[in-house]
Amino acid sequence: MGTVLRRGGPSLDGPRPARAEELPEIVDLVNLVFRSGGGCGPTMQQEFPLLLSAENADHLYIIRKAGQLVAHVGVLRQEMVIEEVRLPVACVGSVATHPQHRRRGYASSLMDFAIQQARRDGCVLMAISGDLPLYSRRGAAAIRPIRHAELPAEWVTAGPVAPQIRPVEPGDVDALAGLLASEPVRYEVSPEKLPLLLDAHLRFGCAGWVWQAGSGSLEAFLLVRHRGPRYHGGPNRGQVVVFAGDRGRLPAMAAAAIRTLGIRALCIDLMPTDDVTAGRLASAGVALQDRQSHWTVVVLDVAGLLERLAPRWADLPQIILRADRDGLVVGAVDDFVRLGTAQEVAAVLFSEPQYWPAAIRRLNEDRRAMLQAVLPVPLADYGLSFV
Repeated sequence: MGTVLRRGGPSLDGPRPARAEELPEIVDLVNLVFRSGGGCGPTMQQEFPLLLSAENADHLYIIRKAGQLVAHVGVLRQEMVIEEVRLPVACVGSVATHPQHRRRGYASSLMDFAIQQARRDGCVLMAISGDLPLYSRRGAAAIRPIRHAELPAEWVTAGPVAPQIRPVEPGDVDALAGLLASEPVRYEVSPEKLPLLLDAHLRFGCAGWVWQAGSGSLEAFLLVRHRGPRYHGGPNRGQVVVFAGDRGRLPAMAAAAIRTLGIRALCIDLMPTDDVTAGRLASAGVALQDRQSHWTVVVLDVAGLLERLAPRWADLPQIILRADRDGLVVGAVDDFVRLGTAQEVAAVLFSEPQYWPAAIRRLNEDRRAMLQAVLPVPLADYGLSFV
């Protein structure tokens, strides 16, 4: 049961987890907020089949006013894999308040409740598909820099598309699951859930290709968004949603996508630590620009996060990374500083050194160099798992 609050008007029911039978009302609300303009249809549930599902209802948080559903925050618990480390992550999406009930603190109450519930569930991070003050006031920090590249139509040369490249097919799901699972930094996607996610992307504005070797095995997978309600890249352009597998196949597959879709350019955003893909693009003459990410992350449990990440620096006893109440003590050997805010903790753990908090500059230069051997920790982009 939700807490019934009274704020000088009709009683409020919530914040609380939704019940499965309330899902249709939630879907109606998020469609009203996100899909009521620009010729969009009411497709949110089809676009986000894992988040907006009856099975996930107890992680869909709501507020009712006088019986009417007025606000919603959705959370999908996912697992992020960072090489040998696994992190439980609360991914936030479909944050919506009814247009007639805004500026009354409902979204803030729901976000606070979602954070509380995520901590209770053992999540160490919260990933949010947005960078609004609603999130930054709760410690959300952008991951910087995202490296942005535009692959121009000039990449397309005369002659046929490489014969190993073909459109993705439903029968590829098992092989795709293995290919995605081979990525060292990723969101875990089970073979059972992969068909739902792939179908949701292909039905709403995406096209996909695979590189099939002569043996029949898949060596790479490219998924591109070029239209639909979630596309915001401008006319005659596409945005890479996922690239998995052999990075050496990216140029040819990007060229095939540009030619097949008839677009002028294909955009790709790389996480700060994706040096392999960045190197492949740079060697092909593609310029990379630093940008701020469009999603943010909240460190929910500093001690729990460091405990899980500890294997990454277990062989470097000179590294100092330990929780201190809600903050972080960071340094090397005998030189360290304390970071007290959630944004500072996220910045030093996940962003490149030029974006580290000013307090880090007080460390000896050699000590900062030691930290750079283990930081930043790579994070997975949403990819197929976007909520």
